Amino acid sequence: MNERFYPRSAVAFVTYPERTGTYLAIVHPTRGMECPGGKLENGETAAEAVVRETLEESGAIVLAIRELHTSVIGPSDRTGLMYRCTGILCEMVSPPLGLAEYKTAAWRIRDMPTAHERVGYFYSSCVEAL
Repeated sequence: MNERFYPRSAVAFVTYPERTGTYLAIVHPTRGMECPGGKLENGETAAEAVVRETLEESGAIVLAIRELHTSVIGPSDRTGLMYRCTGILCEMVSPPLGLAEYKTAAWRIRDMPTAHERVGYFYSSCVEAL
């Protein structure tokens, strides 16, 4: 079988231990509130990518627990590419320190950002797997 190549990306669904049903979000300057995540670096797994991206974007240290869902999403506004994206459930080990790339926020599942039409199905599928 000849499977089409898509660059890989990963998104972290990070739980707040003291707040049931509340997840970490970053506040991106143009896309608004979303889960931390990004492209996988060469040789990196989706779990490794979400740990690294969450630290870079929010300053939080997380532990990857399990894969939630994988699907092809896009095209990206920035690159025009489609991505094979994997959602990973993560547990917060150390909270955001405020020294990261973006501001952070907490959001509840019912307030999940679905405004991004191209990733709405991906987010919904990940939430169903929580």
